[in-house]
Amino acid sequence: MRDGHTQMAFGKPLQIQQVDCDVEPMSETDFIEEGIEQIDISLFGQCTRQHMLYSLNMLRLHETVVLICSAHSPLRMRDTSSEAKALLLAWSQNLEPEMQYESNPHPDFFVRILHIFSRYQLSSLL
Repeated sequence: MRDGHTQMAFGKPLQIQQVDCDVEPMSETDFIEEGIEQIDISLFGQCTRQHMLYSLNMLRLHETVVLICSAHSPLRMRDTSSEAKALLLAWSQNLEPEMQYESNPHPDFFVRILHIFSRYQLSSLL
């Protein structure tokens, strides 16, 4: 996922291709912690639903941006900005209610970072 962020920030091609990766995509079950009773929560904190949703939605955003970038290269023969906007809008509309920025009267840190990054992606594509 970080490779895609770097790719977008610097306009470089992806170094890690999805077809070359044999790791299963992240899911909610990856955030279930075993042996948590042995961890000092006051020192390390605890994974919350917001942490999980942020990570999963950032991954979905990354997949959307990779799809856009692979289908819409700089050498394209036509303007594809409306298609890119539509894909990012669809991503935004599929967010869980607590991760929505516009409908959330008090968005937390993770909601704000997610939407800052999505708007940066949109501005980078246009």
